[in-house]
Amino acid sequence: MSIVIALSGLALHPSVEAIVAEEDTFLVLSADPKPRETHERPERLLAHAREIEPVAPGTVLVREGSPRRFLAIVHDLNEEPSWKEEWVEDTLREILRKAEELGLESIALPMLGTIHGSLEPRRFAELLKKTLQDTPLTHLTTIWLMASAASVHEISEVLSELDCDIRN
Repeated sequence: MSIVIALSGLALHPSVEAIVAEEDTFLVLSADPKPRETHERPERLLAHAREIEPVAPGTVLVREGSPRRFLAIVHDLNEEPSWKEEWVEDTLREILRKAEELGLESIALPMLGTIHGSLEPRRFAELLKKTLQDTPLTHLTTIWLMASAASVHEISEVLSELDCDIRN
């Protein structure tokens, strides 16, 4: 297993087979912010909006494409704070499980809970380390961990205890 710490915003290696996105229960965070023209009546749109069921925190939705998109539900915008450590940990387990189930060899993973939440990068790294230690992996060989330049040192420090190759 190797963990590559890539600075957020840089281009990913073309071998990345899935990109994880931090998401909320109603999938608002990944919604296209551009308004789209529609010919549907407003009443129908409102009725449709009322019918939408939230996705449970801790869930990971997989969207097809190349690379695939994994939507990690770590926020409930009706809660304060909107995230919980247990949701981040649950989604990490589910991301690894789904990657293995799909036979993926590489994924790009942001530091969940740190983007739209206040989880500390070091704590995220600890949760990731614990999840990796508890999860047997046969297919997944590379995790591209998306991090800010300011957090690279502390993340590397936490993850150095894993039996894997860590590169910046």
